[in-house]
Amino acid sequence: MRAINREDVGDRLAEKNIQPALEYSGEVTLADGKKVEVATAFNMYKEHLADYDLDTVLEITESPRDLVERLIDDIATIRPVAFHIGEE
Repeated sequence: MRAINREDVGDRLAEKNIQPALEYSGEVTLADGKKVEVATAFNMYKEHLADYDLDTVLEITESPRDLVERLIDDIATIRPVAFHIGEE
């Protein structure tokens, strides 16, 4: 495991032979020798969303099932996909 900085994106990752993990949780050792538990944001988000099955989402959002299922299918199959929140 290696630290990266905000400049290490795109081709720079490949140039440095860095293959970041989308999913990781475990213990790492800091520069001062202290050990801490860490997780990627993706792992933490997956854990948070585990409680939101389809029926729960429908109840919270009061959305029609067919539209939510269509959105799920679109997100899973259309590339690229992006979310824009708060735009008017």
